[in-house]
Order: sequence, then structure tokens, then C-alpha cells
Amino acid sequence: MKDYKKQNEFDFTFEAVSSTLKNFENIANQSKSLNFFMGFDGYIDLLYNMVRNRKNVMEFEIYESMKDFGQKIVDTTGSSISIERSLKKKIGGGFAPNMARAIGNMSPMAQIDLFGALGYPKINPIFKNLPKNVNLHSIGTPGETLALEFSDGKVMSQDFGGIFALDWETVISRIGGRDNLISFFEKADAIGNGHWSLMPYMSSYLQHFLTDIFPNISNLKKKLFFLDPADLSKRSDGDIKDMLNLLMKINDFIPVVLSVNDREVFDLIRTLKLEDQLPLKKNDPTSYLLAGKKINSNLNFSYFVIHDPHFATISGVEQTKVFHYWITEGFTSKPKYTVAAGDHFNAGLLNALLLGMSPSESCIIANAATAIFVRTGQSPSPKDLKRFISHYFDYIKQDIDNFEINRN
Repeated sequence: MKDYKKQNEFDFTFEAVSSTLKNFENIANQSKSLNFFMGFDGYIDLLYNMVRNRKNVMEFEIYESMKDFGQKIVDTTGSSISIERSLKKKIGGGFAPNMARAIGNMSPMAQIDLFGALGYPKINPIFKNLPKNVNLHSIGTPGETLALEFSDGKVMSQDFGGIFALDWETVISRIGGRDNLISFFEKADAIGNGHWSLMPYMSSYLQHFLTDIFPNISNLKKKLFFLDPADLSKRSDGDIKDMLNLLMKINDFIPVVLSVNDREVFDLIRTLKLEDQLPLKKNDPTSYLLAGKKINSNLNFSYFVIHDPHFATISGVEQTKVFHYWITEGFTSKPKYTVAAGDHFNAGLLNALLLGMSPSESCIIANAATAIFVRTGQSPSPKDLKRFISHYFDYIKQDIDNFEINRN
């Protein structure tokens, strides 16, 4: 721990790990009073390895890298190809279910209301294995995601199913009316929304929150409003600008947390016309050093977060004080699972912020949550988080691709 070398002037990793471990028990005990609202998607996720060659029924070699898999397809242009896939996992997924699962495990005494496309009118059994502190409320039929996982990334292909039917009127009707939604928002300490780019009506949700819902809630300044926009390249610059403008208005009511990954930053920079100020380079973490700070100087969200397998930054304004921190991640070049890794980061971040942890400490929890998930495919418990953070610098120093989940 003492031999950790700061990566840059904003690197607060050493201090944040130390303070997180010091305060961990006191903070974890506060989770029993927390309530979360998560909406509004839901998918049946099918996660696959792609088979390079098969020796026999039991033994086969997989494509480790997306680049090799993609090159195989490119090389076959003009002809045809058959590639076997091997199922790794079938699970109920999407932003809301994944966040609920992760928070439910990290804060087992908290209560989570999950409003999602879980099966309608009957909930699909695949969503019924979520933690006991997750209350299921279905508003539609789930989509389906076929995900191809590699060590250097993933390819996700969605069939949106009933997701496209979830306009505002349908959502409100199936929640039980506007007053019912107001009641759930009133009791929630955090309101989570995702994935914006995949849900065509989500901007209208944000507008209705502003005009119909938030004016009727008493304690918004004490809550957090979380949004994960997901793959922004799917939407036009105009759509992205509209979403950002709505979020800036929402931030006047309730502190906003906007969390994006390293690829989505490029779309924000283009939309905000900051290319000259922020010449980012893909796969070069150092080029991201000031990205969050400069982007949020245009947006002024309470919290703006960029996460990457190598680092996280968090920028914002807290009691009129502007802050910007860099937190190094315990990267592994051999992740076992990548679908839902971002959701686990976001769950750790949101949970920690609500528990009163500082922005830098919250990124430590977020990094630990996603680091454990990519190594195990499971959501961590508080004990798992503490154990990982206790060895945080070992995972930075070495490329350790395993972690033992403890369910005792």
C-alpha cells in the first residue's frame, strides 16, 4: 500500500482506500434505513463464449479477443461462416434488475423497489431469484439480449420486445397512477433510471418527472437521481442535448448522478463541441484525466462519473465546492464476465454515496464492486467488498484474475 505511486495530480486512490477501510463498518451499518427505486427496463440475458475450435464434446477453445473474432468475420467476407456459441449464463438483466441485484447484495438491509419489464401480466420466473430485499413490480414484457463476451470487450445484440411499448402513459397506468409513483419517489432515497439510449420514451419520463412528479415531493434535495445513458452512439446529438438539458433542470430539484463509460465520453464531447479542448485517445487512460472536470464545467451536475476498466473519475459540486478525483482500478486482462459490469460499478457508486461516503470513497466501492463481478460473475456482499478493498493495491500492482466469493 505504501509503495503505490500516484498516477497524476488528481489521483486520490491511496487516501480513499485508507479512509474507506477505516470507516467501512460504521457506514455499512447505516444501510438498513435506505430505500431505492430502480426503473424501467428488463431483459433476459443470454451470455455466450464464441468457440474457435472444438476438440471433443467436453473440450473446446474459445475466441479470447473481440479483435480476433471480428477479424475471422471480416476474413470471410464474400462467403459464409458458421461459428458455435457456448452458453455461459442465462439471467434476468437490464439496468434496473442488475442494479437491484447488486444493491440488494451489497446492502442486504436496504429495500429496493424494482419497476421493470419483468413479464406482464405474470412476472417471468427468471427475475424471481433476485435478493429478498428486492420488491418486484412489473410494467411490461422483457426484451432479450444475446451477448458475446471476450477478454477485451463484449458485443450485445438486443431484441427489445415489450420495451418499445413502455411510453409514459403505459408506465403510469401499470404503476397504478401518478399518485402511486409520487408515493414511491417520496419514500425512495435514490431514484435510478437506465438505460436511456435504449428506451425511446425515457426523455419523456424525465420531462414528466419535472412537470408532474417532482413538484409534489417534499424532500428531493436529500435524495439522489441517478441516470446511466448507456451507448450514446445509438442516439443523435439532438437527442443527447435534450437529455442533458432535462437532467440539468432535474439537478435544480434533486442532486443528479450521471455515470458514463470510457466510450460514451466521446459522444458527450462531440455533442458539447469540446473536441479541441479534450483530444481523447482510445485505450489511453491518461488522456481522460481532465475529461470529467471539463465536461461537468458545462453541465454542473452534482456528480459526473467516468468509469473504465483501468480507472474512474468523479467530478462535481458539493456545497458550492468543485471537486475532481481520479481513482485507479484493479484491472484484469482476463475478465470472466463483462455484461453487467457497468451496472455493478454504478450500484456500488450509488449505494456508497447514499451511505454518506465521500465522492472518492464511493469510487473505491464502485471499483471494488465491478472488479469482483468481472472476476466471478456474482454480486459482492459487504464482506466481499471489504476483503477486496483490503487488498486493493495488490490488484493494482498485479493482474490477478480471480476472487473467492464468501457466502458464509
